[in-house]
Amino acid sequence: MSAKKQTGKPKNKRARNSQSIQRTKKNKQALNKLVRRKKRNRLFIEVICGMGLLILLIYAQSYFFFSLAKVDSYAMSPTLKLGEYVLIEKQAPIQRQAIVLIKRKSAQKSELRRVIGLPTEKIAYQNDQLFINEEERAEPFIALEKKAAFENGFVYTKDFSLYEVTGVETIPKDTYFVMGDNRLYSTDSREYSVIKKEEIIGVVNTSR
Repeated sequence: MSAKKQTGKPKNKRARNSQSIQRTKKNKQALNKLVRRKKRNRLFIEVICGMGLLILLIYAQSYFFFSLAKVDSYAMSPTLKLGEYVLIEKQAPIQRQAIVLIKRKSAQKSELRRVIGLPTEKIAYQNDQLFINEEERAEPFIALEKKAAFENGFVYTKDFSLYEVTGVETIPKDTYFVMGDNRLYSTDSREYSVIKKEEIIGVVNTSR
């Protein structure tokens, strides 16, 4: 009897050791799963935060630097086609002949027009020719249209002086005289006078 009892104790001990090892393995496996789950959760959170930051940066860039505008009228035809989209640079300098996106306070929607006159300048049109401070200025962006008009016996841009359409001799400070390239059908500074600098949203990124 004593011999059987002696041989049974090591077996029980080995069994307990085996169970202990199995529990340790299970605990390690559970711990590894928990670690992997935490890593996945952390990675998921990092991805979400990264995407959120990217969206925020895109929004900030759009708000402060760039935006898109759709051509929704024929005022700038044929330079800009109806329905096309143009990139607007909000921080670009406003220069002569630049195409700008404007939003007049009295208008319901924004408009694309070309800068013809700058602050302190005096402008006029005579015989389809632009004069700035009494000097002739070329308008290559409508050269073909002017030629076609001349060949058909009419002028592309009707005569006017700055005073006749705005009531001032020179363009006031921080204001601009804008016109559409489609001179026969464009509503522009000839009708609503000069526009203020703060009414210009940005400059179209184009060489046209």
